[in-house]
Amino acid sequence: VIKSWVPQTAILAHEAVGAFVTHCGWNSTLEAVCTGVPLIACPLFAEQRVNRVVLVEEARVALPMEEQQGTWFVRSDEIERRVREIMESEEGVAVRKRMLDMKSKAKIAIGEDGSSTLALARLIES
Repeated sequence: VIKSWVPQTAILAHEAVGAFVTHCGWNSTLEAVCTGVPLIACPLFAEQRVNRVVLVEEARVALPMEEQQGTWFVRSDEIERRVREIMESEEGVAVRKRMLDMKSKAKIAIGEDGSSTLALARLIES
């Protein structure tokens, strides 16, 4: 069976998921934050590269995937290296901890009196 869409949030919320190799699109990023799944960032174009910088360097909830020089290709050994790093290393533990903290903050922000909920209400009322 081939589907054009899958319930990504449900998949990310599954206990067997330890990390998410992502193109860093905004919807995927929000879904990962809401489920607390750490990221391996592999952006393709547009805002995805900016999102990667924020996720890797600022929030530190993602590890960067290194592309081959001058291409969008990623070697299989680089994928293996990053998956092992996020699952087995001290840095991976720290990334997972930061993502779980971000998940908690996001839950508060989208709650009944959370900052995101209130900001959306103000936008609608304006």
